[in-house]
Amino acid sequence: MLLSAVSMSAQPDFSPHVSVLPTRSQMPVANVNAVIQDSEGYMWYATYEGGICRDNGYQIDVFRRDKDHPDRLSDNIIYSLCEAPDSQIWFSTARSVYVLDKHDYSIRPLSQAFRTVSAQHIACLDNGNMLVETDTIAYLENRQTGKADEEPEGY
Repeated sequence: MLLSAVSMSAQPDFSPHVSVLPTRSQMPVANVNAVIQDSEGYMWYATYEGGICRDNGYQIDVFRRDKDHPDRLSDNIIYSLCEAPDSQIWFSTARSVYVLDKHDYSIRPLSQAFRTVSAQHIACLDNGNMLVETDTIAYLENRQTGKADEEPEGY
C-alpha cells in the first residue's frame, strides 16, 4: 500500500537543479566525507585530508593541522561531524574526537577516552550525549559525567 501511495504522489516532471557551490574553489580538497548545516545556517564539511571547513556562502574557513598549527588536530582526516545542543561542533578524525567552540573557534579533544580512537561516525543526541562508533565498538559519551560507556544499551 505504501509503495502505491508513494508512486502515485511522485511527480513525473521533477527535475532537481544541481549547481556548483560558489565557494567550491576555496575548499582545501575535493573529498568530503560529511556535511551538516548548523543552527546559525553555516555549512560545515568533514574532509578527507583537508580538515574541517566552515562555509558562510562567501568564504570557507579551514581548521586543520598544518605547519603553523601542528598541535591543533592529530590528523586532517575528518570522518564525521555534528552540532551539539550547546552549538559546539563535535567531529571525529582518524585518531581522535574533538570539539570546536564556535564562540572563539578553539579546538580541543572531547575527552581522554577518545584520545587515540578512530571514530568513523559520531551522532549528537538531543539529550546532550554523543554516540561514537569505531570499527570495533560503540561508545556513549555522557556529557554530564564526562565518561564514555562501551556498548551502551538504550541510550
